[in-house]
Amino acid sequence: MSSAGGWGGGPPQEQPGAPPGHGGFGSPPGQGGGALQPQASSSSPSGLAVAALICGIGSWVVLPFVAAVAGVILGKIELGKIERGESPAAGKTFAQVGYYASIANIVLTVLGTIFGCCIAFIIPMVIAGGAAASGGY
Repeated sequence: MSSAGGWGGGPPQEQPGAPPGHGGFGSPPGQGGGALQPQASSSSPSGLAVAALICGIGSWVVLPFVAAVAGVILGKIELGKIERGESPAAGKTFAQVGYYASIANIVLTVLGTIFGCCIAFIIPMVIAGGAAASGGY
């Protein structure tokens, strides 16, 4: 092709009938034609960060323990990727909120289960002890 508007080394030429700034069909990447290519924005969080946040919130609403475990795993993976520069930093807050909300849910679920089991065993023993002290009747 000639250098008049193709790949020949000159600046891209506007195609007749094409909108301004559009290099037309077959233009090299970065030289017009960008409207057809999705561009990743580093200002938006990654899907993994959003998934961690959804699991963290979902652990309080829908699936208490299951979603919390998933939120901890996804949040930890995403925070590691952000530290290594593999994921956009915009997702750090999403990943942290999902991670810590999930941890809080797990801790409170375990403490509530322990408390519930203690109550379930202590109350019958107190009642049985009171019945034994009164003569068993």
